[in-house]
Amino acid sequence: MPKINQPTSLEAQITASSIRRILEVLAREPREHLDRAFAGAGFEYGELLQCPENFPDIDVFRLLHCLNQAEYFPGIVLRYARQRDILDLGVLGFTILSCSDIRQAMQVTSRYHSLTAEAYRTSLQIEGERACSRQWIKPGYFESRLEIDEEHVAGIWQMLRTLLPKFVSTEDIDIQLGFPEPAYGDLYRDVFNCAVTFDQESTSISFPAKWLDLPLQTADAMVEKACQAQCETMLEKLGEGSGLVEEVRRLILSVPGNRSVRLEEVARAMMLSPRSLERRLQEAGTSFRAIDNEVRMGLAEEYMRLRYLPDKEIAYMLNYSQPSTFYRAFKSWFGVTPKAFRKGIANAQGEDTLRTHGQGNSTPGRQPNRVRS
Repeated sequence: MPKINQPTSLEAQITASSIRRILEVLAREPREHLDRAFAGAGFEYGELLQCPENFPDIDVFRLLHCLNQAEYFPGIVLRYARQRDILDLGVLGFTILSCSDIRQAMQVTSRYHSLTAEAYRTSLQIEGERACSRQWIKPGYFESRLEIDEEHVAGIWQMLRTLLPKFVSTEDIDIQLGFPEPAYGDLYRDVFNCAVTFDQESTSISFPAKWLDLPLQTADAMVEKACQAQCETMLEKLGEGSGLVEEVRRLILSVPGNRSVRLEEVARAMMLSPRSLERRLQEAGTSFRAIDNEVRMGLAEEYMRLRYLPDKEIAYMLNYSQPSTFYRAFKSWFGVTPKAFRKGIANAQGEDTLRTHGQGNSTPGRQPNRVRS
């Protein structure tokens, strides 16, 4: 019997919990089909089944992306998300449950999201009478964007369903999805008791802003304080200044409209002076300008994969004053021109098409998120 390596971080614990949930969802599938599907994802099904804790470094989203293909288990993300419980998030789940109201629970979720998933970050925005949760997919995870989008909206929906008082109906939640309806579209209507709309400009989940002030029946100030202290400690262990840097990234991405966010705005949102924020970023080995540039180039890479978006439109969306300025910044960051980058993507996609011809593809194109800057 293999030695069990107990997870040593919250992310590793959540990974093990996620794998167990995925295995629960697929428990009734034929063993031969399971062996083939997990082998296609690069894993041995029997080993995962015996001891999920032995695989703390598994990228859950890439695993879900492989399993979500038409020849395996399309719709697996929604089936998996329906089985998840808020306490699967470990100490973060306890922190959320002990918050005073929905607003604090959403803020805690955004602040400590990096403890639970590497692939994306979330932000909460107030848009008129609606509160809207959006996510930013980190560079390197764009191939799993369908699965990430689904996990994000399903996770927030499940959290709201858990936290809301019984007299509040989830029918007032609205889910917007930035991709065409997949073949398993009926599953969305089965999982979500609310409006679901496909082919939108971006993916988001919104609800009445007045819900933010609803108190939680599970609120416990002492428990919340203790659990949040643990989360802060774990955030610090991610690396010097990593929590601060992630918070700056999230705030940069939360600014609506195609305009640049200023250092002063981010500092004010973090209750710091601009000078203090810059000093702390320098101590973390970076700067506000470097983070802003990293965010822009990450989005530029995602937009480049959408063939119908011309370079000039991308430059506009990222708030470059001139296309030529964007071209120079892009080449400096990636080492190639936008044209050469697109050519490389087209060649890679052509090779993928040859390899997977006739098998289908469950990862449709995603519309650009124009609120990023």
